[in-house]
Amino acid sequence: ALNYIKDDEALGMPDLLVRLKEDGKKVCTYEQDCLWLDIGREDDYKTAMETFEDNRSDFLGD
Repeated sequence: ALNYIKDDEALGMPDLLVRLKEDGKKVCTYEQDCLWLDIGREDDYKTAMETFEDNRSDFLGD
């Protein structure tokens, strides 16, 4: 998939998946029972960092 991202290009996952599909590539998903946080925006990243700090032992097994 890296061949579909230009150097220094900001590309979201939905746009990458569209490029792959348009080129006839197989796109699959896998269901996971886990926490997933989007960190694509500054406020999302801040929320993810707060979640990490509040639940540090869950992430690191401390």
